[in-house]
Amino acid sequence: MEVSAAKSTTKASGGRPQAQIVQDNFKLIEKLNNKTNRWKVECIHCEKQMVNRENKHIKHLTNTSNCPNVPAEVKKAALIFLASKNPETGIEFTIPDTIDGPSEATSAVSDGQVSKKRKGMQGTLGGYVDHSLSETAAAHASLIFLGTEVRPLYKAPSRFVLSHSLLDMEAARVKLEEEVRLKSSNRLTLLIDGWEDILRRSLYGFVAAEVGKFPVMLSLENMTGARATGKGVADAARKSLESMGITEEIAKNHLIAVTTDNPTVMISTRRDLQNTFWWILTFPCFLHLMNTCIGEICTYPEMKTVVTKALKEEAAKRGITRGLKGKTDTCFYSLSLMALSILTNKAPLTIICVRDDARRKINGLSPVNPDVLAIVHDQDFWRRLDQLARVIKPLVDAIGNVEARDANLADCMLELIRCARSMLRVGVEEGDDFLFSNHARVVYNRRFYQMDTEKHYLALFLHPLCRKLAISDAARGHSFEDMKKAALGIAKQWRWSSAEAKLLIEDLRAYQANRAPFAGGARDALSWWEQLPIDAKAHPLKKMAIILHSVVPHTAELEHLFSQLSGTQSPKRCNFTVEMFETLGKLRGHYSAKLWQHHKTTGKAPPSHGPPPFAAPSDNDLEPIGGLELITEEEIEEAFGTVTKQITAERAEAGGEPKDPDGHEVLEGRVYSWDALEKVDAGLLPMTEDEELTIVGSGEGGDWDIDNLLNLA
Repeated sequence: MEVSAAKSTTKASGGRPQAQIVQDNFKLIEKLNNKTNRWKVECIHCEKQMVNRENKHIKHLTNTSNCPNVPAEVKKAALIFLASKNPETGIEFTIPDTIDGPSEATSAVSDGQVSKKRKGMQGTLGGYVDHSLSETAAAHASLIFLGTEVRPLYKAPSRFVLSHSLLDMEAARVKLEEEVRLKSSNRLTLLIDGWEDILRRSLYGFVAAEVGKFPVMLSLENMTGARATGKGVADAARKSLESMGITEEIAKNHLIAVTTDNPTVMISTRRDLQNTFWWILTFPCFLHLMNTCIGEICTYPEMKTVVTKALKEEAAKRGITRGLKGKTDTCFYSLSLMALSILTNKAPLTIICVRDDARRKINGLSPVNPDVLAIVHDQDFWRRLDQLARVIKPLVDAIGNVEARDANLADCMLELIRCARSMLRVGVEEGDDFLFSNHARVVYNRRFYQMDTEKHYLALFLHPLCRKLAISDAARGHSFEDMKKAALGIAKQWRWSSAEAKLLIEDLRAYQANRAPFAGGARDALSWWEQLPIDAKAHPLKKMAIILHSVVPHTAELEHLFSQLSGTQSPKRCNFTVEMFETLGKLRGHYSAKLWQHHKTTGKAPPSHGPPPFAAPSDNDLEPIGGLELITEEEIEEAFGTVTKQITAERAEAGGEPKDPDGHEVLEGRVYSWDALEKVDAGLLPMTEDEELTIVGSGEGGDWDIDNLLNLA
């Protein structure tokens, strides 16, 4: 079939010649019937048609989600073209100091005449990406004036240059660097989590993370209107990996685990991904499980009433409205911090609420809401709030301790056991609700078994300081046989040979006995295993231990990403597209990684970012502050209803509740020994078999006869 000349040619008549990458990958379809003189082009890889304006058609080649059939070399060439505007330089490109653009600056020429010379921006996008400014602010008179005062010779780029030239160039450069960084890492954990932004879009984030290293954002997928099924999320995860050059074959050498939150959809997602990447280990997010535990504890009827009152009081104290959204994964963790804050401010709140101007209008000032006054003067409320805070504080502390970037599975298990010990020490004081205390203990016991999985207690056992803690003499503790079974299950999944499995069993016996070459230990389990002077082929336990201690056990990095992106969004400004959100997220993560690496190299301590303080109303708030009447008990009921549904779904998925005789055996030390935990906290090394041998018997001696025993034998 013959095609017309207009459809077969890759060179438009008139204007600048098309770049070679455009000529090689697109064919001209037709000229637009307007004054732009632009052409509609068609990608030769996916037959998708588009207008060849700005960098739209080039960016199409850089994203496998848009063009799934694009060859890897074409995608790389397109990224290099965008990053350097010079496709001949190869991967070791340099960003030019100036670029052609509509910004203009005046300069004197040799003949004394003043002519206009085009000049581009000579700077980075760090400030733009890190700050919650709209791209329209680039043309704001105040910003231009400030730039002129700070650097008179600097000409700020226009909005068009910033968003279409510089941003595309920088995004391409960052993507190339991040792809190289990903392929240099061989112990990546894929983190998946969902987020509903302020525009009510259902967004799913995908991040590749390593223990102790800065994560890499893969993609941000908009699944609004799509059925949120496990297969749908898994397909999006596979696309996100492919978009960064990680195919299934390449992933075998780089991807070790997947961590998600734990609703039914995500459980299905983990199964689906394991069908494709059969070697990966899958885990529910430890922080989400702890948060759900707090939520289930708070479902106790009387405590729900306390939570409702506390929410109203906190809102009145801050002068802002607060709704408890059920889709916010960390809502009950935040609620716990709020309860602790209110309890801390009991004295000043009580003093304020007894003032005359707090009860009636004086000098035109509004009094405190009567509901809040009633809450503050309700002694039962304070007693219940105090009990709630004492019960959930160990859980809140555990969440704060393991959300660090260097936390691993063993750290999570240690915090879980410490939390059980702390909850055991929470006594019942005068005026406490005994039934609530019993409810909290039963809930924690039940949730403990969901988090104490085979892989988790094996990781705890493979921490060199925790061998005695993991294998406990307690009534319902784990045995050495449990550890061997868990290790062989992973070896079977990784398709090890029978010879490797036998070596693994021998290593486990030597490690459990604290014999060479596994004698000794250190607090940093991963470093200890990496520095162990043995060959991983001859001792496969080393390989398994390093992998288990390299798994990222939570999705806190995604929570941080969503928090950063939400800072650039409001109904009246910065309504970015999902593509722009993804670009800004990648850029900000890249710049943060550079700063983190710089601080690490120079030995400087990075800026500390602790838990965010309870912010007071700011004069810079652009949105009007609503009244207290916007907070309704229906919102709180909806949040608790969502948690209850999630709990019911999890139990149905697991086939019922775990078997527990009295509901308290975890807290009573029947699973893990408190004495062994104290030795771990003190950093004491486990003793070897030789050190444990003693010639002094435990009996009285002399009450048995050698000949009699020989005859019995």
